[in-house]
Amino acid sequence: MSSCLQRQFFIEDEHAVRIQRQTGKMKAWKDEYLVQWMKWLFCGILLAYQGCYAQTEALYSSYLFNGLSINPAYAGYRECLNANLWYKKQWMGIDGSPASVQLSAHTPLPNFSSAVGLSLFNESWGVNRQTGVNGVFAHRIKLQESTFISGGLQAGFIQYNIDNLSLTRQEMSDPVFTENVSRFVPDFASGLYLHNQKFFLGAAAMHLHRNFFKPSSSGLYFRRQYFFSAGALLLSQYDVKIKPTLLLRGTEKARMQADLGMNILLKEVIWMGATFRSSGAWVFLTQLKLNHNLDFGYALDVNTGITRYRNFVSHEIMINQKFQFKNQEVVSPRYF
Repeated sequence: MSSCLQRQFFIEDEHAVRIQRQTGKMKAWKDEYLVQWMKWLFCGILLAYQGCYAQTEALYSSYLFNGLSINPAYAGYRECLNANLWYKKQWMGIDGSPASVQLSAHTPLPNFSSAVGLSLFNESWGVNRQTGVNGVFAHRIKLQESTFISGGLQAGFIQYNIDNLSLTRQEMSDPVFTENVSRFVPDFASGLYLHNQKFFLGAAAMHLHRNFFKPSSSGLYFRRQYFFSAGALLLSQYDVKIKPTLLLRGTEKARMQADLGMNILLKEVIWMGATFRSSGAWVFLTQLKLNHNLDFGYALDVNTGITRYRNFVSHEIMINQKFQFKNQEVVSPRYF
């Protein structure tokens, strides 16, 4: 009887070991597959790059407080449901100057390896207006104890409109301005985000669809955009933290631009910083932590290099709200 029981236990143990081996193989295959997926994603960003040029769409100066605006791989970084509302008005005092508003949210999924996000935006300048919706998916892989790399994909659409009929025309027969223009196009982006508690590196490519549209002969179309971001957190005494940052951004057929910034966090309550832009502008920004989950930010852009807009400034406000649920525990503070 005892020999039968021993044989039964041996069979059950062998079966358990076999299941464990299969599970380990499946996990190893999954990790290898995700690593390969990250490699292909990174190669795709490099192959898509065809030069660095200047930005043609709204760039929020407070991107330092929410990287989702420039990189879909940022989704889920804060380990809780995070919602942001931005508003920016450029070149105050100029009729028809650009105005932008964006609402975004992102959250990790229950297993904390993947995250999803959604962003809505509306931008207008002159007789031009574009409205868009983007969905985001990101997956994170742990490289070391506190170092992770994330790959993100973004997909959505943009509705672009030009109100030509509202213009005062000298040549009424000009075919370019005889009718309004409306275009609906898909939009795609991808990115990578490497980070730990002391530094981050990011790379992203926007408008990968290559679905150009040219209303009449105006030559307007979407251009691919590229972002490379980096930053570090330097700890010091007296409850002060210093965060230097770098952002390279470009658009096809224009000159590359760079942002070099320095930010200081005082007593875990208020951020203050300044950024110099190679296009000839200074950005002064601050973010105040109103409570544990609510932040308020403001940025002032001052142009110094473009003579036409030298005397005009841009204003930007941001509200950030965190929602922490029972199954969402932030392991450590997030400074990027």
